[in-house]
Amino acid sequence: MSRSLRVRSSYLSIRAVARLTGVPPQRLRRYEEEGLLLADQVISAESGERLYAASLVQRIRRIRSYEEIGVNLAGIEVILRLLEQRRRGRR
Repeated sequence: MSRSLRVRSSYLSIRAVARLTGVPPQRLRRYEEEGLLLADQVISAESGERLYAASLVQRIRRIRSYEEIGVNLAGIEVILRLLEQRRRGRR
């Protein structure tokens, strides 16, 4: 199996991620623009389509749940950063 096929198989199209998370593609792009999605987990396919690492689905669901309770994107960024620092501290 070629590397590009392996890489693509662990990534999902923006439409697939939208279906899995309930977050519209426009909002996913906004999350990306705001830095809420890890840059190394979002790639552009040769076709120009955005592909998201399958591992981002849980993170996107978490972001959406924070938005649903009224946390703005700046607040979500702080929460995610603190959670990541806490996770790294437990290693």
